[in-house]
Amino acid sequence: MARLRKGKGNIDLKIDEHGLKFRYDIPNTVKGDELWSHIERGEIDQCSFAFGIDYSDPAAEKYYVDKDGVTIREILKIA
Repeated sequence: MARLRKGKGNIDLKIDEHGLKFRYDIPNTVKGDELWSHIERGEIDQCSFAFGIDYSDPAAEKYYVDKDGVTIREILKIA
């Protein structure tokens, strides 16, 4: 229900030293009320999102191996 496209939309994104944070105000509509009801009851307790990366920019992401041997992909810049 939340969307941001080309800098406009109904979601507020912030990037800090911990990662990406977002805020979305649920609309006062039938669908918004239904969504909030599911959240309050614990039936919805997760969310997902998608974003694009400019793969022509080598500074947009980096890979490294952590101390446990796990390969980490760090996104540094979203399109």
